[in-house]
Amino acid sequence: MSPRAAIGLDVGGTATKAVVCDEDGSVLARHQLPTPYRGAVGLMDTLAEAVAALERQVPGVPLEPTVGLAVPGIVDDTRGVAVKATNLDFAETPLAAQLADRLGRPSRLGHDVRAGGVAELRWGAAAGHESVMFIPVGTGIATALVLDGRVVVSGGYAGENGHALIRDPATGETVLMERVASAAAVARRWSERTGRSAAGSLDVFAAAAEGDPVAAAVIDEAVTAMADVLACQLTLVGPIPVVVGGGLSRAGEAYLQPLREALDARLVLSGAPPVVPAQLGSWAGAMGSAALALQGPTHHPSSPQTPSNPQTPSNPQSKEHSR
Repeated sequence: MSPRAAIGLDVGGTATKAVVCDEDGSVLARHQLPTPYRGAVGLMDTLAEAVAALERQVPGVPLEPTVGLAVPGIVDDTRGVAVKATNLDFAETPLAAQLADRLGRPSRLGHDVRAGGVAELRWGAAAGHESVMFIPVGTGIATALVLDGRVVVSGGYAGENGHALIRDPATGETVLMERVASAAAVARRWSERTGRSAAGSLDVFAAAAEGDPVAAAVIDEAVTAMADVLACQLTLVGPIPVVVGGGLSRAGEAYLQPLREALDARLVLSGAPPVVPAQLGSWAGAMGSAALALQGPTHHPSSPQTPSNPQTPSNPQSKEHSR
């Protein structure tokens, strides 16, 4: 028998990614289109279009009826509600129910970073483990925590460690950790001190490799801030694998090795856990959404017999594979 497959959707600030992914982690189809700035109604149209495009790519593949959806912000997976997502204009928005009604098929809502963590644990850098701490370090910082196979949600507020308060090593001010340790912060802080522009954090790592002391100092501050916060978290949950994604992961060992050493110095009982780069890239969130869909729905359409959009029919074979 062929592995079961499902559709996963990942809404980003500028682009929405969609995949058909099977339970072995094979991506059978993918589609990408711009994220609309029309609130939830416009988003539902975009998601319906993405689902239809995927189904056209895999006409002979039997799909699970449930569609998985991941969005950024504060997301309550259990209720299927986007509690808050400022950039996408969501506030207490029941996206799971809206998607189920729009498609006329079951749905499941999750957080984009937690979905990425599920994918990295199941098929990526942490495959073979039961737990993972997945940390995309980009414009901001958030963390997905999976413990013994269970995703920690806590009403949607789990993992927002970029909002941990630290003391800025340059100014002494109390700031959010991501204001020092994110990829965006590394580029910004170096530019502020040197008067030179940086297209991104990798420019700062390149400058450090050429002997720039300011670049080295900015990177050290970022690593120190990250290690201080992560060490506290790892002391609570144990030395589980740390998978780093986002912009800073592309710096490779120039970032990961100092982070390992800093964690090793702080974790006096266990030492540093494995600290490795993410493997699945920017499609991890969509793949993780498909993985969530394979677990079954949390929300069903109000009128399951009639899809809300007659131009977006559900897969005619999907009912045979409903659990």
